[in-house]
Amino acid sequence: GVGEAQDYSTNKVRVLHDVICEVLKAKDLGFRVDADVREKKFIFSVFSGKEKPVLLSPSNRTAYDMQYMVEKQDAVSGSGWFLRKMVDMGEWSASANSPRLTNGVSENAFTCYKITTESSSRFGLSCVKGEYLYCDSNDGIWKVSAEKPADTWDYIENSELTGAKKWEAVLSSTKTASEAAMELAQLTKKESSSAQTKGVEYGKDYLLGDIIRVQVEFGDFRKTEKKRITSVSIYYDIDEQGVMPTFNSLEE
Repeated sequence: GVGEAQDYSTNKVRVLHDVICEVLKAKDLGFRVDADVREKKFIFSVFSGKEKPVLLSPSNRTAYDMQYMVEKQDAVSGSGWFLRKMVDMGEWSASANSPRLTNGVSENAFTCYKITTESSSRFGLSCVKGEYLYCDSNDGIWKVSAEKPADTWDYIENSELTGAKKWEAVLSSTKTASEAAMELAQLTKKESSSAQTKGVEYGKDYLLGDIIRVQVEFGDFRKTEKKRITSVSIYYDIDEQGVMPTFNSLEE
């Protein structure tokens, strides 16, 4: 049937395939392109899958050679280290305190100023022209350096977990605190499984976009999860032919 009309606009040059995937994914819809050889044209169809009573598992004799993988390298609990950018705030006059600075306030963290006046005392520091006033910690306490301070490691603590349950990340490249917090929030545990299937047929027991259940089994370990069939590859070789479906977790 015909669904509800959706408005879409963009001011950038986009690949049509990417636009279609972006629009349909928001509604959990898929599409198919079939070749009509007789009419010499392609037929584009949009469809939604259905939940099917199919269980892929070794004990159900519908799966074998099963593999289950968990990647925890990037699985973090909101905490981690990152190389924090030292923000250059420009020039500062120590004698006039211009622009006006205060010692020990949070906005000083990871900023630096080039001192422009002759030797002067401020914040209990000897401030020499050409040197740098800087803060490399969250306490906001000023320091002085003859060289421009480099980026420095900072830590985000955003978890009550401890011990083996607590996973921390080390982020690559220099970042601001907000950039690091955003990247940490996007790092999750990655789980994937694969198996050879038997006794189920594409086009009969399931279709592209359908939802089925996959049960991972290893000894006493059992984990069942609903999966959506996101693609189906049909291959032909000299010695064999077959169907290779790809499943994604519903929350992905």
